[in-house]
Amino acid sequence: MAMRGTLAWLLLRAVAVAASLLLAAAVVACTDPIPTAPAWTDAAAPEDRETRARRVANILRDDARIVVDRSVVRFAGVLNFASVDRFFRRIEPVRGQIDTLIINSSGGITVSGRRIGDWVHENGITVIVHHMCFSSCANYIFTAAPRKIIRADALVGWHGSEQQARYITESRGITLEELIDEDVEAAIDRQELIESREIDEGERARMRSQLRESFARLARDVGDEQEFLARIGVSVEALVYGLMPARYERYAASGAYGWTFRIEDMAKFGIDNVTYEGTGEYPSAFTDPRRPVIVFDVRDP
Repeated sequence: MAMRGTLAWLLLRAVAVAASLLLAAAVVACTDPIPTAPAWTDAAAPEDRETRARRVANILRDDARIVVDRSVVRFAGVLNFASVDRFFRRIEPVRGQIDTLIINSSGGITVSGRRIGDWVHENGITVIVHHMCFSSCANYIFTAAPRKIIRADALVGWHGSEQQARYITESRGITLEELIDEDVEAAIDRQELIESREIDEGERARMRSQLRESFARLARDVGDEQEFLARIGVSVEALVYGLMPARYERYAASGAYGWTFRIEDMAKFGIDNVTYEGTGEYPSAFTDPRRPVIVFDVRDP
C-alpha cells in the first residue's frame, strides 16, 4: 500500500525506518540502461516478517539507474528522496529538450513519485513503461502523462494511495484508531528486524507515541494527493479500487499484490491516451510470482 513521503521522512528521523508498504526492486546491472530482468530483493508474496523488513530497509536506498540520451530520459529503480533528487540533477542541463520518460519502477515514496509526476504533467512528457510501473509509479507518473505507452508484456499496477485508510476501515469494519494501532505495531516489528535486536517495552512505548501521531496525521492529511489528482484529471478510485468495500473481500482473497485495468477501463478513471505495444489485449503475458495482480473489470460491482 502506498504511504506518504512526509511520514517516511518523519519516521526516518524518529526511528530510522521508512514506514512504507511498497515493494522496492533492486535493479540488475547490465549494459541496457533499462533492465529487462530486474533482480527482486523480496521473496514471493505473501511476505514473511523478515522479508518485509528487508523491503522497508531497501526503500531508501538510491539504487536507481538514470540515463539521459538527447530527448529521452530512462529511470529504472526505486522512487525515493535520493533517487528523485538525482533524477532532476541529471536532467537539469537538458530539461527543455526531454519529451520522453522510459520507466521501470516498482514504486516508492509517494511524495517522490508526485515530484516526477508534476514534471511529466507540466511538460507534456510521454511515459513509456518498460517491464513495470507499479504503486507510486502508476499512481503519479503513469497517470500524469498526456501520452502513455505500455511495452509488450509490461505491467502498470496499483495497490493503494494516501487516501486508502478510509476505504480500508470501511471495508474491514474497524475504526481509524484500530488501523493506526495495527500499522504502528507492524512498523515497530519491522524496526526490530531491520536492527536485528529486540526492542524493549520502554522503547516500544516511546516509539508508539511518536508513530501514532505520525500515522494519524498521515491518515487525515490527504490534500496534497487529492490536489495532484485534480490537476491531472484522474479519479482516486483507480488508486484504491481493490480496497473499496464492494471489492475488498475479493481482492484480499485473491492473494494478489495489486490490480490493473484493461485500457478501456483505465479511461473511465481519467487515465486516457494509453497504447499497448504487445499483441492482443492488455494485460497479456506479464508474469512474476512476486507481483501477482488481479485484473478488475469496472463493470463488476
